[in-house]
Amino acid sequence: MEWWTLDAHEVMELLGTGEKGLSQKEALARLRKYGKNVIEGEKTRSPISIFISQFTDPLVILLIIASILSLFIGEGTDALLIMAIVVLNALLGFLQEYRAEEALKKLKKMLSLRARVIREGKVFEIDAEELVPGDVVLLEEGDIVPADGRLVEARDLYVDESVLTGESVPVEKDARWRGEGVLADRKNMVYSGTKVVRGKGKFVVTATGRQTEVGKIAKYVSSMEEEKTSFEEELERLSKLIGKITIGIAVVTILLDLLRGFGVLTSLMTGISLAVAAVPEGLPVVVTLALSLGTLEMARRKALVRRLKTVEVLGEVDVICTDKTGTITQNRLRVVEIWGDEEEIKFVARCCSEKESKDPLERALHEFAGECGYRKVEEIPFSSERKMMTMVVEKEGKKIILTKGAPEKVIPLTNNRGALKKAEEMAKRGLRVIALAYKEGGEPEKPGYKLAGLVGLLDPPRKEVRKAVETAKSAGIKVIMITGDHPETARTIGRMVGIDGEVMPGEELERMDEEELAGVIENVGIFARVDPVHKLKIVRALKRRGHVVAMTGDGVNDAPALKAADVGIALGSGTDVAKASADMILLDDNFATIVNAVKEGRRIFDNIRKFVVYLLSANIGEVVGVLGASLVGRLLLKPAHLLIVNILTDGPPALALAVDPPEGDVMKRKPRKRGEPLITNKELVFMIIIGVLLGGAVLLSNLLEEDAQRAWGAALTAFVVLEFARLQSVRRLSVFSNRWLVVSVLLSVVVLLAVLYPLGSLFSIKPPSITSLDEIALIAILFWAISWIASKRGLR
Repeated sequence: MEWWTLDAHEVMELLGTGEKGLSQKEALARLRKYGKNVIEGEKTRSPISIFISQFTDPLVILLIIASILSLFIGEGTDALLIMAIVVLNALLGFLQEYRAEEALKKLKKMLSLRARVIREGKVFEIDAEELVPGDVVLLEEGDIVPADGRLVEARDLYVDESVLTGESVPVEKDARWRGEGVLADRKNMVYSGTKVVRGKGKFVVTATGRQTEVGKIAKYVSSMEEEKTSFEEELERLSKLIGKITIGIAVVTILLDLLRGFGVLTSLMTGISLAVAAVPEGLPVVVTLALSLGTLEMARRKALVRRLKTVEVLGEVDVICTDKTGTITQNRLRVVEIWGDEEEIKFVARCCSEKESKDPLERALHEFAGECGYRKVEEIPFSSERKMMTMVVEKEGKKIILTKGAPEKVIPLTNNRGALKKAEEMAKRGLRVIALAYKEGGEPEKPGYKLAGLVGLLDPPRKEVRKAVETAKSAGIKVIMITGDHPETARTIGRMVGIDGEVMPGEELERMDEEELAGVIENVGIFARVDPVHKLKIVRALKRRGHVVAMTGDGVNDAPALKAADVGIALGSGTDVAKASADMILLDDNFATIVNAVKEGRRIFDNIRKFVVYLLSANIGEVVGVLGASLVGRLLLKPAHLLIVNILTDGPPALALAVDPPEGDVMKRKPRKRGEPLITNKELVFMIIIGVLLGGAVLLSNLLEEDAQRAWGAALTAFVVLEFARLQSVRRLSVFSNRWLVVSVLLSVVVLLAVLYPLGSLFSIKPPSITSLDEIALIAILFWAISWIASKRGLR
């Protein structure tokens, strides 16, 4: 029902209520019918379900199978090492997701309010959750509106609706108004969650709970499904491919060994060794840790990431849809322009404004002009009919009459009628214009005033936003402003921060479907006077065009778009609903933090990619070495030895890659396209070549030793040394740009020496001979040279 198109008495009649409100009996009956005035939050997962979900990755399942098989054939050390890696990965993922789920519970606190309601002709104070359609509710300054409703009375009533519309200026309400319009223009309606900043009112409840505008938004949020990121899809595809190859190679190898007359245990040992060699068990751990370290770094930079995948998706973002109020702007009115005598303007403003007022206009004028300093004799308060207020002060024994208000009301009382044209020109630029005048003696608000001047107010942009927008542009990211404010106000702010493109009002947007909008959206830089559903339509239209969208916002109105966007970004000062729907929260409410987060996301993706390339080429080498040794009737390394190799080369060094500093062009290149492969075909061919060379060199080291334990020691040493020689080639930075990488390599070398010497007997291993060490050193130099030359040609 479009209640705003009806007369107040018609609304009350349709809702079966009147001036005395509902009876207690009828209210109770309606409470049973409509339910409590609450918004139920999103369904959250239990800690147990979150923990179990960590074991569903194909790679993790393969590792668990390898661990069970190792235990079955009596290799307890191997089984323990594998399970330690699996459990570590599960714990890291669980801790991050559990913290995110806890944040969702804040949704249920949205309506924990009290309301003053008229029932049976008496005023009662009740819990807002007990309100029902037809209740008559009283409002006064400072109240949070507890439900949606049609105004019956409004006395100088102004409501801050920014949480719903994004408009920073309080809206003047008028119970007599009737007509059509978007939510921001409905002067006779009040909405749940908005705040009364001035005046008093009375309204009849038309909607409660999930039927309110806030409730409808909650429905959008809870009905939306999480989409997998392209990186998640790529890793899943890679994991399944590796799994199929691993199982295939292991089965073929076991069958070949059995046909060649090897025992069952020996054949199983070779098969498990191949499985361990082929499965990049470090991949889920390091990807999780890299993302976790990224979230810590972002938190240090005032960006709290609620979902690990957000870090990676930030690197793909090519459009940022940003709410104006509180994100681009300071969410506080400021005097940004004056016309007239500055001293006279300040004189009138300081005596006609109140520091403690809840009206942002009053606070802005007081901040601009300061304290009055004169004795106030009389005050005629502002009213919506007169659109002005007057203060009489005593100055040096004389009474001065000071008036401020709407230019069309104040200027006609002065001798400066030409100022109306200037006021109109300022208003067209999106400024909220106030006229100030004064006179000595005479009757208040009658002709005879002198115009002190005009004041233009605006919710100005944050200082750092323009530079952040420029940085985003250089990184190939388009910034779109979405606001509930007037188009001219939005245009002015957009011009001030460098946001390009056409301005599209909500009315025009309303007439379009998503397909039509997608056809013109590339030319639009600002959407003004929008409703919550409009924001969702914008995000979907952009995604239809293939864009990866980040949406920023702080109000309830932003929640559906935040949820639908690839990256939803809420302000730390925003509503709980916005935060619960977002992937990331800006703790400092700073738009520039978003650009820093994008840079961090790109850096982390680059580092994960380095690790994947480094890891897979090493695993290919391990498979080639193990398979080659099997064909010549030898066991290259036991499963536990291969895990030691992977821990030493894919453990601390890989983690150190995760904190590699950004490459110089990280914010000068275009965003990574959705679906772009993690590894190109050219790089894949090079990885295979490197892997074959690595496997062949390690096999040669093994064959040079006659003693089995010494052969295992030679192969283990060769793997570690050659993979370290390969490590630098996957980076395009100096060796010492990452001190953690240097430290991790040195640490791994120390552990290798410990495994070869004092702990050798524990792992059935002996150090290699001098001949083998000479051969390993020579191959390492050649291996490094090949990798370095290839990296200079754009291969990793």
